Amino acid sequence: MTFLVTGGCGFMGSNFIHYILDNFPESFVINLDLLTYVGNEENLRGVPPSRYRFVKGDICDTELVKKLMLESDFVVNFAAESHVDRSIHSDADDFVHTNVVGVHSLLKALRGSPNVKKMVHISTDEVWGDLHFKSHEKFTEESPLKPNSPYAASKAAGEMLVRAYQKTYGLPVIISRSVNNFGPRQHPEKVIPFFAMLAMDNKPLPIHGSGLNVRSWIHVDDHTRAVLALLEKAPYGETYGVSADEECSNMDIAGKILKILNKRENLITFVEDRPANDRRYAVNPSKLLALGWRPRHSLDSHIPVTIDWYKENHAWLNGALRKYESTSEQMRRSSADIRKRAFAGLSVASLSMIFPCINMKGTISTMILEGRRVAQTFTDDFEIIVADDYSSDGSREFLLELQKSIPELKLVFHEKKMGYGAALKSAFSTATKDFIFYTDGDGQYDVGDLPALVKSLNDDVDIVVGYHSKQMEPMHRIIISEAYRRFIRWFFRMPISDPDCEFRLFRKKVLDSLELTHNSGVLSIEMLKKAHNAGFRYAEAGVSHYFRTYGKSEALNFPRLFLVAWRLMRLWTETVLFKDGLKRHGGK
Repeated sequence: MTFLVTGGCGFMGSNFIHYILDNFPESFVINLDLLTYVGNEENLRGVPPSRYRFVKGDICDTELVKKLMLESDFVVNFAAESHVDRSIHSDADDFVHTNVVGVHSLLKALRGSPNVKKMVHISTDEVWGDLHFKSHEKFTEESPLKPNSPYAASKAAGEMLVRAYQKTYGLPVIISRSVNNFGPRQHPEKVIPFFAMLAMDNKPLPIHGSGLNVRSWIHVDDHTRAVLALLEKAPYGETYGVSADEECSNMDIAGKILKILNKRENLITFVEDRPANDRRYAVNPSKLLALGWRPRHSLDSHIPVTIDWYKENHAWLNGALRKYESTSEQMRRSSADIRKRAFAGLSVASLSMIFPCINMKGTISTMILEGRRVAQTFTDDFEIIVADDYSSDGSREFLLELQKSIPELKLVFHEKKMGYGAALKSAFSTATKDFIFYTDGDGQYDVGDLPALVKSLNDDVDIVVGYHSKQMEPMHRIIISEAYRRFIRWFFRMPISDPDCEFRLFRKKVLDSLELTHNSGVLSIEMLKKAHNAGFRYAEAGVSHYFRTYGKSEALNFPRLFLVAWRLMRLWTETVLFKDGLKRHGGK
């Protein structure tokens, strides 16, 4: 049997060819590759020449493709422009040319090649868009397409052509949407070889944004076997998600590589995030598993094997790394320009971003790093303030270490436990900017929702209060929260949808004018009620609220509920009863 492999000199294509020739003695491979910057004939050194033929050419050359298809039994299309950063920092013409026009050329050739039994079009999980960090959701083949980069959009467009040609002409074609591959022969612009190369040379590992973006991973050999399973068993016209169901953040990938190479963690350095950087990819592989395929490799078992390959091919990696470094400054400038355009019209003069912290070591770094990324989209003049209320989980030491690499970070520490409200007041007194934003440090809110508040800000608004447009918690907590919100609105006579939502943006003049007295969580109600009494103007914006992944809530126990009720009664006496009495008696 003869395989036509397009893009066979690249990472995934070359590994596929090696696997075919090593495991199917009667097979013959035709490799069509244009030899762009990621194509490397060295990737196929050692293949048996009697069973392999290389053809340099473009998949957009329909006549050439058709000629090669007439010699082939199976076609696998690996040819693609695939580096997300390059699609963002260029005009993306190459991506449209290869990933859309090239796919169209293949489909036209396939129509005139009745001898081809099946074609697999290799796509990507990025066509689905992204998922939230804290969501348990995974993409399935039925999930809608929501691409967030020019690369992902070009792959989605190619898929639509495949689908249309299959439905219209009955072509024997299947779509494979794969998660991130890793393994030998990968171009060093990709994260694992890139980090490995830098670490081996004791150079900094650049982490985009917070580094908490999560990707699913699969070893390239497992991906090859998945493609073979599709060629053998999958019905025409179907789409399959290809995943080993193994998720890992970019920070964790960097940490694994540094540990394997016995390098210091301080090689990690944070750089500006790429525009529209997807937060999390996760794919449910159930449909593929039903064909009998199973992954055989894991990240932990095969990153060391992969790094050994890079060590043995250090010179091969060096040339591409130098090319990457020569364009990095241009890419950073382009990223800043794109971010400014994306958030045009959304700005604040200056911003204090506040996170109260009480035993939140597991989440506070996420909030700080993500907050820093978001703040940079609105203003160059910002500060991040963390007020730690005598944490006992090592948060203090962790924050002091983090402060060394984040110049905008200010820290306030309580030497004894004083309460959530006291932590907020300490942070407020430290804030120096025109606008103050605060949210909890436990990660139940997404700082990425701050643009929703900024959009609601105008000259007639002093405070923007978030409300839970999406609340991912157990049903009993949702019911209790809704009952509490209704009670507070009625008891304190506040026309605010969600007084329980700790996601707020204030003008500093508002807080400067209020005398805040409470040191507990009741302070958040005190702020709203006193601002309401003083005539400050509100707007509201929907934000998401997620389930707790770190720490333990202390709110739902009976002694605490009674204490909260007592504090709310005191606040009501001060802000409602006394206010009404003063009004009735002329202020006396």
